[in-house]
Amino acid sequence: AQFYTAVAALDHGDVDHLQQMVDADRTLPPARGYLDESYPHVGFRGATLLRLVAGDPIRTRLPSNIVQLATLLIDAGADVGATTLEGRGVLSLSSRSSQLRWEGIRSEMIELLVRRGNLDEEGGKILYNALSDPRDLELGEGLHQIGANLDLRFAAGLGLVD
Repeated sequence: AQFYTAVAALDHGDVDHLQQMVDADRTLPPARGYLDESYPHVGFRGATLLRLVAGDPIRTRLPSNIVQLATLLIDAGADVGATTLEGRGVLSLSSRSSQLRWEGIRSEMIELLVRRGNLDEEGGKILYNALSDPRDLELGEGLHQIGANLDLRFAAGLGLVD
């Protein structure tokens, strides 16, 4: 029950309530929810609170302070590399998140996740997601600047011919 109360605080952008909850219960950041097999969207089964900050697939509208909430969860011990039961992680999902793109905060979220976690989540799928859409060239460039390992096709996609 505490997990879903924390989800509600996250959904409402309530930093103070979420902070109080994780301070009172350190098992919340690594806790998993949506474990009921009848839950309609398999992409959320076994999700941690941090997994929900990606907004992909869309479950509800993300609050405008979602990066601050993600920082709070990471500071409280959330595992940036944790995946759902289906193997979906917050970093790769953030890289393709329409909601984060619409809000203009996708690069900020990804930089936070990369600096506090693992850039190579899901075998580098984040780079594929970043460069598979021409609108995402800026994201690909940003990933390269913070240390993404590029193979020949991604280097070519970024115009790195040296």
